Amino acid sequence: MSDLPPLDDPQAFVVMPGGTEQQGPWPLSRILDEVATGRLPDSSPVWWPALPDWTPLETHPGAAAEVARRRAAAAPAPAPAPAPAPAPAPAPAPPAPGQAAAWSTAAPGQPTQPVSGQNYSADMFAGDSVPVSPTFEPAPVQEEWPAAAVQDQVPTPGQTAPVAPVDRPLFGDSAPVEVTGGEDADVPAPHPPAGSPFAAPAPAPAPAPAPAPAPAPAPAVEAAPAVGADHQLAFDNLVGRSRARTAGADRVAAAAAGFHAAVMAGVESQGFTLAERTEGDDADDVRFDGNPGETLQVTIGRIRGDDPEEVRAADVEFGVRFQSSGAFVETSVVGGPSGAVVVAADEWTGQGVSSVALRLPLEDYLSADLTVDAAAVQRDVAATVAVVRSHLV
Repeated sequence: MSDLPPLDDPQAFVVMPGGTEQQGPWPLSRILDEVATGRLPDSSPVWWPALPDWTPLETHPGAAAEVARRRAAAAPAPAPAPAPAPAPAPAPAPPAPGQAAAWSTAAPGQPTQPVSGQNYSADMFAGDSVPVSPTFEPAPVQEEWPAAAVQDQVPTPGQTAPVAPVDRPLFGDSAPVEVTGGEDADVPAPHPPAGSPFAAPAPAPAPAPAPAPAPAPAPAVEAAPAVGADHQLAFDNLVGRSRARTAGADRVAAAAAGFHAAVMAGVESQGFTLAERTEGDDADDVRFDGNPGETLQVTIGRIRGDDPEEVRAADVEFGVRFQSSGAFVETSVVGGPSGAVVVAADEWTGQGVSSVALRLPLEDYLSADLTVDAAAVQRDVAATVAVVRSHLV
């Protein structure tokens, strides 16, 4: 459970910088906002009814945590890190020396010869047969191994027999050669080397991310002026007077609650049951139910103040009004408005009403330290109710 009062209730006070001016009552939320934005220092003394004394806000755990939370909520969110650019695709490696070109028409396991002057405008990746121009006529393979060319060259199992050199051009006027593709062909899929017209274009580099906007600068916080000895002395005196008043007000509030509870107990001792209570600015009106057809209305004045001696020297309003449907005789006891029991008919119901209005001196029921003599209060209240009730038969 939070140890802070309701943040929107105007019940908190704060001492302004310099210690010479007290502001309030304010909602505690307003003071926390002033400190979170730097308009008030974290060390500002605060007080609300639950605190025993003026307390620097930064030393109150609940208030300091709420200030930190509000500052964090107001801070700008960090910009997201830019996504890394994709690495460029590696270029295909060129063929090794002596290796057949990637678009060779030779079957697997046969020697290959590079073709010079070939027209590369044809689609080498299509599945249909494509004529290649200019044409060439492959050199014939020597059926027999000439002794001078291939002497002592015995092929190992799985190796192709060496080809004897021939004295003829590689290209002639032979018929066109068809190169077939598709999944049934033995021609390996072409992979043009880097730099050829058929090489796939390198991917375009990813655009650089836009720079994140710079966070707005935090509002400047002015340093609190230095506190002089006269200011500190005045503040200490103020705190002492406030502490004395607060302690006195707390004792008065406790005495008022004890006095009212004793009044309620005195009424209920006469056989009445609490039915309804209405709180007013100056007094509380309490209604009780008795026997069938009987009601009792009691008025209890409020006890206020912060000086125990002044409160004890004051008096409090106390009124009793009894109403019954039984027979009655209208009477008026001479003796003034305070203490006179008056019997009359109620103007709305016609029932008999007996009432009395009193002023109770609090020094008869409160000690010097405002301790309530509950037995004395109950005794006098029970006697008053009994006497007022007896005037109606």
